[in-house]
Amino acid sequence: MFDDSGMAVFPELREAETYLECYDVLDDAYAAFDAQGRKLQLDCAEVTAPLAISLAEEEPSHAEDLRALILLDLSVGSTAPAPEDTSLEGLVAHCLAFRIAVIPYVHPDGPLRRRLFRWFLSLFGVSPRADKG
Repeated sequence: MFDDSGMAVFPELREAETYLECYDVLDDAYAAFDAQGRKLQLDCAEVTAPLAISLAEEEPSHAEDLRALILLDLSVGSTAPAPEDTSLEGLVAHCLAFRIAVIPYVHPDGPLRRRLFRWFLSLFGVSPRADKG
């Protein structure tokens, strides 16, 4: 998963469904792929609904896009050592091995900050989506 703060790596869809927030899904904040480079569909009916993740395509037509995004994130925002194997399979294995170093908790402006901001707004009964038409 990629958002404006970087890359999040989840070995299983259930982990991603638990971690990602419907606020962000409804705001199209994420670009999501499986390990083969197939685009994933993130669905939330409303902010409080459970998140569902499914394949948006059968063929991995975004494999090269995913590879480029991983390489960019590893070169810019990661504390993990550089991988030797830069094939998509090698990069995915590398990210899973060092997943603590590449999930958004490393980035101070990631989902945790947005979650805290939304919690703060909710104390005053304000919705972060209220200004959208």
